[in-house]
Amino acid sequence: MELFVFSSNRALNNFYQENKERQNVIDNKNESIFLPTAKSIKEFFSEIIIVENKTKIPKNLRNVLLWNVIEHIEIENLGFDRAFLRFLENSSFLLNFFDELDSSMIDIKNIDIGDTYGDYEDHLKIINKIYIAYQNKLGSLNLYDNLLDFKLNEAYLRFYAKIHIFLDGILSPKDFYILKQCAEFTNINITFTYTKFNAFIFDRIAPKALKYDTKYIFSVNKNEILEEISLDYSFAKINLYSFEMRLNQALLVIAKVNEWLKEGISNIAVILPDESFAKYLSLFDTGRNLNYAMGIKNTNLIKNIKNIKETLKQDSTISNIKTILNELKKQNITLPNELELEALEQLFSTLEISEIIDFILNILPNDDDNNGGKVRVLGILETRGVSFERVIIVDFNDEFIPKLNDNDMFLNTYIRKKTNMPTLLDKENLQRHYYYNLFNNTKIVEISFCRDKMHSHLLNDFDKAFDIKNVIDGEKLWRFFPKEIEKNYFEESFKAKNTLEVFSASVVKTFLDCKLKFYFKYLCKLAANDDEEENEGSFIHRVLKSLGVNFDLSKLPVLLEDSDLKPIKKLNLEIIKNNLEPFFKEQIESLKNGVKILALESNIEFSIKNTKFKCYIDRIDESEGKIIIIDYKLKKNFDIKKEGFLQLLIYKKALQTKYNQQIECLYYDLYNNKKYFMSDEESKEWESKLESALLELSESEIEFSKCEDRRICLYCDYKYLCNRY
Repeated sequence: MELFVFSSNRALNNFYQENKERQNVIDNKNESIFLPTAKSIKEFFSEIIIVENKTKIPKNLRNVLLWNVIEHIEIENLGFDRAFLRFLENSSFLLNFFDELDSSMIDIKNIDIGDTYGDYEDHLKIINKIYIAYQNKLGSLNLYDNLLDFKLNEAYLRFYAKIHIFLDGILSPKDFYILKQCAEFTNINITFTYTKFNAFIFDRIAPKALKYDTKYIFSVNKNEILEEISLDYSFAKINLYSFEMRLNQALLVIAKVNEWLKEGISNIAVILPDESFAKYLSLFDTGRNLNYAMGIKNTNLIKNIKNIKETLKQDSTISNIKTILNELKKQNITLPNELELEALEQLFSTLEISEIIDFILNILPNDDDNNGGKVRVLGILETRGVSFERVIIVDFNDEFIPKLNDNDMFLNTYIRKKTNMPTLLDKENLQRHYYYNLFNNTKIVEISFCRDKMHSHLLNDFDKAFDIKNVIDGEKLWRFFPKEIEKNYFEESFKAKNTLEVFSASVVKTFLDCKLKFYFKYLCKLAANDDEEENEGSFIHRVLKSLGVNFDLSKLPVLLEDSDLKPIKKLNLEIIKNNLEPFFKEQIESLKNGVKILALESNIEFSIKNTKFKCYIDRIDESEGKIIIIDYKLKKNFDIKKEGFLQLLIYKKALQTKYNQQIECLYYDLYNNKKYFMSDEESKEWESKLESALLELSESEIEFSKCEDRRICLYCDYKYLCNRY
């Protein structure tokens, strides 16, 4: 007997479908064969592992058990809320982190943090406390979650003479360790496609150097490559659509699906990077052509459970899980068996009725979409090992692609490399691999994204590999609110005298970028939206100032604790702080090597040709007889071409009369620990632009016109006033 194992359920179903079609052909010849045995890789691992005298904890109860063990642990230091439901919202951070450590076979205590700052060590100690308490609680209940202490189902493995694993995803160190143990009882071959994006997975196990875009069959038993097949890809044709409203992408999906089905094409997939988009599709899928792999909500069940919540609120019965389950039985309401709530009722003993019911509502699985049509709506993982004729991908924005967890960013690249754990780049590359394979196994791909946000930077990686056309304005083709009902826009002329008395670098930069934006923002004083990233950036700027001229990193924990930000924002700050480790290390080294910090957050007022300026200089250093002006930039995608050097030029002018020394100016890209110095040529270029702007601003009447570069309008708060959306 042979066993076939696949990375996704979709690939598994396709395998069975192909074999059924083959069986039908054989049946017509009055012959018969047995269908081969096949499993998903998740099912395979669950069946070959035996943990004696223990039961696997139900997935839905992991975070409840975790909440039960934190009573005497200082979780607030991690930015977590102790309240039950709010804790559950963030508990996936810890559970995913535990899972990653387990899959990499790493003990928290063995993580080398010698080159990190003090509170990082404290955070790991707290997480380790939680992990130990979690494992102890599991043990007391005869449960297990992630363990290395297990046995293999030897009889199961010996039953199969050969096991073929078709891998299109991650193979963790623990997975490979288990497969090596399995190879003592049977023959195991792994079939995989090797690309530049998943090389980090197979380079650590391959016995020789591999070639990109090649399929390999690898023998675990012999530790050798059995077969090598060069792949001749027929690259997909890709069309890109931009939309103003996220909802309108659903109209593209329905239009394309209807068009292709009429042409007789049925091998179609709709890919949702974020499953919440399914609600938009269901609004417009009147022909019921879509079939949702993630299932559909059971609205009647949800409504009935909410009614029970209201009923039991008036009841004085002891608040426990049995009270709720008994009431559900009275009302003939059946919960899915997979919830397994009754098995561990003691975990709910201290909770209120309303908290337990809210928890149940949050974990209710979707029902299978048994009445759906031919076109599958999938997540990217379900496309592994499958080919399509047509594919539509919505939400192709940085917000959703690549999809990384908070725990992915907790350990920085330096630590991950030292512990042989996947880095952020590795995890991004794995998602690149999934999309790369999808594009290679599809004839036509339609991609849409919201243009008020950045389209995913992953798309740039495929620009040369595929036939990607120019972006099409999807709003002109598909929109929920038709153009006819929009108000007509009348072009206006804005002429006025400048009344602003005090300038800054950002004010002049705004005028140079777009005169009309300057008019709306500074003369009309129209409020702009708050920028969340800027708020975090401002907070980090204040923290850096508070570290003082000696850059005292021991102050960091207290400074962050003084923040009045919400818990999830505090967690974001922790992630930012971890990303800044290379920057912190470099500053400590530079101070040791003689660099002197003269001032932080200097507030300076001065004049340029009778025009008053006010500026706030982040930092002024002195090194080797030179004055160095530093402006911090905390942007995930800092672009020096868009930024320009006007700000540094003005800062330099502000200090020229104060210091009789050579002055250098630089932007410090904190995220990437990179410096951008202003050259003499750039200084002259921006000097000319500054003089021109100040001359125009001094005129008795200025015509405030729109900018010519429409890219500036993309994220502008006033684009609706200008009809540039």
